[in-house]
Amino acid sequence: MSKILKYHSWNADGITEEKITKMMTHWIKDDAQLIFIQESKLLATEEQKIADFVEQHYGFDSIFHSSIQWKSNPLKSSYGVCVFYKNVKVRHMVLTSSNPNLLVNPERIMKVMVDCDLLDKEILFFNIYFPANNYKRKSRPAEQQKWLTTIKFLCRKHSDEHCIWLGDFNMQKLKPNNKPDGRSNLFDQLQKIIKKYGFRNVADKLWKPNVFTRHAEHPSNKVNHITSTLDYVITSKSIQDLHQTCVPLYDMDVRLSDHIDIKCSNKIATAKDLAMPFLKKIIIHPPVIPNNKVGKLKCDNCGYEPTGIPRVIRKNFKRHVAKCNGPKITLCTDCNTEFGNPGRLALHRARDCPGAPYVTICQDCGKDFKYHSNLVKHRNRVCKGQSPVCLNCNKHCGSMTGLASHVRGGC
Repeated sequence: MSKILKYHSWNADGITEEKITKMMTHWIKDDAQLIFIQESKLLATEEQKIADFVEQHYGFDSIFHSSIQWKSNPLKSSYGVCVFYKNVKVRHMVLTSSNPNLLVNPERIMKVMVDCDLLDKEILFFNIYFPANNYKRKSRPAEQQKWLTTIKFLCRKHSDEHCIWLGDFNMQKLKPNNKPDGRSNLFDQLQKIIKKYGFRNVADKLWKPNVFTRHAEHPSNKVNHITSTLDYVITSKSIQDLHQTCVPLYDMDVRLSDHIDIKCSNKIATAKDLAMPFLKKIIIHPPVIPNNKVGKLKCDNCGYEPTGIPRVIRKNFKRHVAKCNGPKITLCTDCNTEFGNPGRLALHRARDCPGAPYVTICQDCGKDFKYHSNLVKHRNRVCKGQSPVCLNCNKHCGSMTGLASHVRGGC
């Protein structure tokens, strides 16, 4: 086993084989032993497929906490956390509680014990996806307070152990000249908890504000990123005695997720590699990413490509994907007529469709109509299935009205 422990934390916004393949170039290059992922968004039936994929192609074992299936669409899911690991021993610890104020929802938190020879005891990791969004939900504030209570309970319980919290906390430090908001209030509450029990937010200790970058589209025509401090690594007192690294991975594909991968490592501190309390704050400037290098978004189900202002394209695309049920059908398969719009097709099927090729010519009188519905009215009210041909002179009068006039004229 290694004397240095390397681990990554990343909000994947939905795991796929394609995303894993692209991210593995970074993880393998770094010799990562642990990869903690939030928002896996995998159905239970999909987890084994991903587990087999990472094991067969990259040699990683995996542990999953299943996502929550949508009630409105059973084929989609939200949340979910997981870990990929190799070259270390990992024990999965099941969180249980009889206290109704402690939330241990497995789709949002995972607890694992990692055995390596870096320290005398196993290192406890908590992989968390904190519910800080969707403020409009009436139940969300109470849910957030229960999660803070859970974090407080677990920090108090494991304060004397080798313990690391990491993941997407969805909260951030109040920026200068800004008014307090929901996220900054949650951040302040979290800071009080971890400070009380000797924990330290690595991002707050090692990095100056806004170093961690979350890629997203916005109105600027020069760059394509915004800075954010939503993802954290929080360590207990014993881990702070080690040398700590924590680096945002800026060169990842911006289309993989709107969160950035954070790579970390711990090793025994030396005079050259100082322990965390003695490290100076540093800052890495995010790279400039031109908007024209960002790939276009396209729905895999129906081919929809959002257009408009860059800052709203991703939002509209996510909204579309959440509701998309596949390709839009605009061709009537009964009469082989293209309508160009699902609404027009539905109206056609409900009112006009004859269940055969679109017929607009009356077979009795030969009159051509613009719509099939007009032909139906004609046959029911005027033609009524009778031939407008004069039996005396065999003249085709065009309609039954014309035939009547012809007969009255003295044929």
